[in-house]
Amino acid sequence: MMSGPDTHILKKKQERVSLLLKEITSYIDISILDVVLYCGYKEKQLSSFSKCAKYNYFPKFLTSKIDTVGEKLEQVAKNPDLIRAFKESKEENEKWGFENPSKSFLVWIPLDLAIPVADYRGTNSPLSFTQIGERKGIVAFRNSSKHEADGEIYIDHIGMATDLEPGSRIAIKRINKIDWQTDRYYLIIDISDQVSIRELLPGDDNETIKYVSTRNPDGPHMELLLDRIVAIFSLVDGNCIPRPKRNNTIASTDIDNLLCRK
Repeated sequence: MMSGPDTHILKKKQERVSLLLKEITSYIDISILDVVLYCGYKEKQLSSFSKCAKYNYFPKFLTSKIDTVGEKLEQVAKNPDLIRAFKESKEENEKWGFENPSKSFLVWIPLDLAIPVADYRGTNSPLSFTQIGERKGIVAFRNSSKHEADGEIYIDHIGMATDLEPGSRIAIKRINKIDWQTDRYYLIIDISDQVSIRELLPGDDNETIKYVSTRNPDGPHMELLLDRIVAIFSLVDGNCIPRPKRNNTIASTDIDNLLCRK
């Protein structure tokens, strides 16, 4: 039986789990049952989780798993879309009668174009850098669109330099970093693991590229060596997403007019 400092540490962890449960389920579209299932427990544990969220009780069966559960809840608190995507995946599997889906709702997208996209069942959230073996890649939601893509992300989780609507879920596809076009948005990853969405322009020579400045659309623009860019992803919605025209408001009904073909 634990005593002294160990008991104090456990109590702090229990309090943190209870607080996270309450925080996560404050969203109108996320229930305690959603959290129970996301954490890998059965529906019969709903009552125990509910009491835990109200600080009334901490279930004994969670004590031995408290670090694992706490880590999952921390990730969800930072990114509630993890549970939303899990719900979408679960509903889709139920629709087709798949009780034990073999596919994860997350995927790992290697930065190396020669390596195929793989299922991801870890605890890292979308856009986390995760190394598998000797290869580095990013975590993303599984592509659920009708378009060919490597995965999907929510663009409001990225430092954006775009006119794209925050909160949009968009499909992404790896491309060779020299195969980009002007007047398009791309997801860029540099050697410091910084992720951003940028409009690109040619650099002063073949070894450089320019990021269009949103504050000064006509320049000057930041120039970067291509060697400092480790990956470029097209934003896929149809085939690619053009930059909206300057000073124009684009209605949602006009989105199809923005699609272009490579």
